[in-house]
Amino acid sequence: MWTRDFKGTNRHSGRQFNARTGEERRRFRGPDPYAAFQWKLEIDGLVVAHFQEVSGLSIQTEVVKFREGGLNDREHMLMGGTSYSNIVCKNGMTDSAELYNWRAKVDSPGRASARRNGSIIMLDGKTTELLRWNFVRGWPCKWEGPTLTGQGAITIETVEIAHEGLRRAS
Repeated sequence: MWTRDFKGTNRHSGRQFNARTGEERRRFRGPDPYAAFQWKLEIDGLVVAHFQEVSGLSIQTEVVKFREGGLNDREHMLMGGTSYSNIVCKNGMTDSAELYNWRAKVDSPGRASARRNGSIIMLDGKTTELLRWNFVRGWPCKWEGPTLTGQGAITIETVEIAHEGLRRAS
């Protein structure tokens, strides 16, 4: 929304301003949105990998519709169970086997040890931490290696993490 206090335009620069405060008019109040430059995956406090693309930072609560007897003009919308999307991380393939080895633990006899707490950390252009999402009891449900075409393109590694909870920490 535009701020309601708009009173004028600077005739030289064309910028719009609030005549009462003298501040330049902004489309939204508050800070500008972040640009995503880089992401890092931290597992049990250790940085495992850096990524160029992360998706699946999503929480959804089921809507349960309930019709009350004698109340015919509406339905009650009750809160059901909450579910979390899998986190999908993509990066250029490196010589590090950390993510692949983590995935391999899922198929081993001690598979319960593959569950880890971790964080997805959003970094700015100077690799300073901007935001952090912590996930609980995550494990790599899918690892996908690069498509080998011989075209000289960058090879992409993908890891998908199933988890039992996601919270924004900062």
